[in-house]
Amino acid sequence: MVNKCKYCGGPLREGQNFCLACGMMQHAEPIGTGTGKRGRRRAFALPATACLLAALLLTAVLLRWPAALLRDPAGTPGEETQQAGQSPTQPEPTDAPAEPTEPTEPTDAPAEPNGTDPAAPQEPGTDPAEPGEGDDPAPDDGTEPTEPTEPAPEDGQTEQGTAPEPTVEPAVEPTPEPAPDPAVPQPTVTANPAQQAVILNETARFSVKAEGSNLQYQWQYSLANEEKTNLAEWPWKNIPAGTEGYGGINGPELTVKATKERNGYFYRCAVTNGGGTAYSGNANLYSCDKKLGGGLYWTMNEKGIHFRQIAVAGSGPIPDYGEEDWPVWTDNYVTRVVIGSGVTRVGSYAFAHLEYLSEIYMPDTLTSIGDHAFTFGFQVPIYSTVTIPAGVKSIGTGAFSDCECLCAVRVMGGNSVYSSVDGAVYNRSKTELLFVPEGYAGELKVPDSVKTIAPGACRGCAHINSVTLPEGLTTIGEEAFKGCGELTEITIPAGVKEIPAEAFSECTRLEEATIPDSVTAIGPWAFSCRWLSTVHMGSGVKTIGENAFGGCVCLANVYYNGTQEGWDAIDMKDGNQPLLDADRHVKD
Repeated sequence: MVNKCKYCGGPLREGQNFCLACGMMQHAEPIGTGTGKRGRRRAFALPATACLLAALLLTAVLLRWPAALLRDPAGTPGEETQQAGQSPTQPEPTDAPAEPTEPTEPTDAPAEPNGTDPAAPQEPGTDPAEPGEGDDPAPDDGTEPTEPTEPAPEDGQTEQGTAPEPTVEPAVEPTPEPAPDPAVPQPTVTANPAQQAVILNETARFSVKAEGSNLQYQWQYSLANEEKTNLAEWPWKNIPAGTEGYGGINGPELTVKATKERNGYFYRCAVTNGGGTAYSGNANLYSCDKKLGGGLYWTMNEKGIHFRQIAVAGSGPIPDYGEEDWPVWTDNYVTRVVIGSGVTRVGSYAFAHLEYLSEIYMPDTLTSIGDHAFTFGFQVPIYSTVTIPAGVKSIGTGAFSDCECLCAVRVMGGNSVYSSVDGAVYNRSKTELLFVPEGYAGELKVPDSVKTIAPGACRGCAHINSVTLPEGLTTIGEEAFKGCGELTEITIPAGVKEIPAEAFSECTRLEEATIPDSVTAIGPWAFSCRWLSTVHMGSGVKTIGENAFGGCVCLANVYYNGTQEGWDAIDMKDGNQPLLDADRHVKD
């Protein structure tokens, strides 16, 4: 007799109490349709069957998880995960009984663990089931895999080492000048253009001289601010051919119409041949439009509050002024004075008290410089020089006095009255030292031809530390070396007969003085120097003026080259007590 399972309806053999289909134990009574205990047991058996099926399904999922981990190292599910905006993938078929849900169509073949098609061609040496060594698995996000990219090359270079084609055309480079021929000597500029001051709308002339073969000239202009001392920063431009108001732009002399707009322009010349290019120095153009008097005009060119220039143009003399009657252009910020061709004289005090003055340009037409014409200028500590033209026949008293930073005054060759040696001014024959600018520094070696030191010749030269006087010197003028604060010793040559008043006064560091036997008189305040400690005095001295050694509080020793009787016979004026108090050494 064959019975049926009480729970699933499966066949049971006689005497069998355990159903192989559902695993439930059977009871002796036959299957019924009651609703008692047997009905309650059936209600319990149905959930148990569902739990068993769920456990089997979970086991299948756990068996598949390692493959998913291989496909996605980050731990995210592979095919089983539904990406946003993508269609869900079909579930994998399993051997376990399906849940009582809607049936799904089985796939022809199980999916590969790495999500690839086994029929697709593989790269040589790789296993379709395992990722290659060093390769990153393709993300299982439903997108097409992309080729790996190389890091972007630096500096715009491609992996082949060349830059990609530009999207914008580059600026056209200027055509380079031909390389200089080493066999051809480069030009040499031997004379530079000079500053030009002319009356408004008249013609200025700039000239250049150069040496070399096959020379070509090109004049240039610039509007650069003179406060830029680096010429490389100045924007020089060639003067275009045919520009109105210009002539000779391709020759050694440039002519320029001095318009108001060109006032202050710079000009220079580029001289070229096969060996290269040489540039001349630069020079300004000044267009003078303010009436000064007679046939003269002037202008002030301003390059900022601390950089002003005065220029005078026309024909005739600049008038004289008084010590307190200064001209209209007097300004403490003027740095340059340019006197145009045609001016014949610089009047007294004409350019006095220009403290910031550092440059003066004077023309060949100039014949005279008045008294104190440039006094109290050149106060700025800049190495400054002044050139006296060949035509100057007269330089007034104190023309360059109290110019503390004027270091040298040079006289052009051919001057019939004056000459210069190392920045000091002498007469033409160099027999008289006329004056040394106050900024002169170091040793002053007076030429052997000099016989006379003019009065005040070295007055105020605070940076002269040594003076060598020639043996043929006979005369020293008053105040000749007054205020030479760095001078430490002085030896008077044997031919000098008198040391005049204040000749060496205010030489604050003078320590030793040697006076020869030829000197008969020492003037008032001649050696009034605080630090003077030693005096060698010749036996010929007969008179010592008032305060000749006044203030010499450090005077310790006097070596008199005579007898005590001769010393007692000296006519010594008042104020020479330091000389009397010093230790006196006389011959027996």
